[in-house]
Amino acid sequence: MHRSKMSVEERNKRSRLTQIIHSREFVRGTLTMRWKVCGRPNCKCIQGQKHPALYLVHSKDGCKKQLYIPKRWEGKVREWVEQYKDIQERLEEISCICWDKIWKREE
Repeated sequence: MHRSKMSVEERNKRSRLTQIIHSREFVRGTLTMRWKVCGRPNCKCIQGQKHPALYLVHSKDGCKKQLYIPKRWEGKVREWVEQYKDIQERLEEISCICWDKIWKREE
């Protein structure tokens, strides 16, 4: 669709979405904390005080993938996951505008 036929609201939403996609990293997935035993013989985890380990999890084509996230990457990956959610929300808003156009038979 040509931009001149879009409402101001739709143009603004599409523009913001484009800015986010071009300026930020994003990743689809869910962050999950797991508790693990390290295997060192004298470690507290042997007695039940397991170590926290963060994983990024997502499914594709029915196959679940998991990736360990080191502590130094945790903040960055959390931000990327949130950016993906923001993109999804903005796409949904634009989709609702388009749905309304179809409903009203507007071009």
